[in-house]
Amino acid sequence: MLKLFAFDLDGTLLQEGRIRGRNREILQQIAKHHTLVLVSGRPLSSVQFLAEDAGLFAYSIGCNGAVAADPMGEILFSHPMAPEAVEELLRIGERQGTYLHYYTADTFYSPYYWPERVEHLEAMAVPQGFFMQCNLHLMGLHETPMVHGVLKLQYTLPDDAAASAAVVKAVTQIPGIHHTYSGGGLLEAMAPEVDKWQAVRHVADSLSILPGDILAMGDYDNDAGMIEQAGVGVAMGNAPERVQEKADFVTRTVDEDGAYYALEALRQDHQWNEAGEDPEGENHGHTSR
Repeated sequence: MLKLFAFDLDGTLLQEGRIRGRNREILQQIAKHHTLVLVSGRPLSSVQFLAEDAGLFAYSIGCNGAVAADPMGEILFSHPMAPEAVEELLRIGERQGTYLHYYTADTFYSPYYWPERVEHLEAMAVPQGFFMQCNLHLMGLHETPMVHGVLKLQYTLPDDAAASAAVVKAVTQIPGIHHTYSGGGLLEAMAPEVDKWQAVRHVADSLSILPGDILAMGDYDNDAGMIEQAGVGVAMGNAPERVQEKADFVTRTVDEDGAYYALEALRQDHQWNEAGEDPEGENHGHTSR
């Protein structure tokens, strides 16, 4: 039976920026007796905020697998990029005139102010403005960029195909950089060992959970590895066809509560139950809280 459940956030679980409704309810059921993992390209603090906001006892993995924390907030690992690689990534953005931002575990950095690139990180509106899910640092015109401890850098690729290809080519030529894509024309660069599936495996291995006992669900290229390699891989109905092809099955879209329907189907197929690994609830599939 399934013991560990790993979910992407944007495009998979989040509706209007939060884990809501039936998705939230069924994840709360799972978290009682199974291991729940939320894995995202977002900074770690945003993943932790969304788990707490939904009332979920969950492991949090941020920056596409570059950093992870247990449900109590203890950091399990962190894989920052080499500072010289970050410096070159920043130069590429400047040379190509491409918008970029980058993350540490709890801070969003950018030399540019683009509201649409930070509004998904809003936590709460107050009369004075907004509380955020992570720190925001907008760099001054002549400020020396912070290049140590950077976990992920993200470009918004230009609409022009040639300009976009030039950015991708330049990034792929940097030694010691792994890149992937997320929705909306976003190119993401991380340290070479960073991958969502490897991060999920790290959590699973620490709990002696085998790959075949893992469910992974997501919607885009940076989720494809964990969808393909997990015991049960589920792609969202809104995922590109190339991602859906790697899944064991495809569920409804995120707006149609696809995560809920996939989990209900797996419950009906007796691949998990509310009581844990066995119907009597004697084996709960994760460490005690």
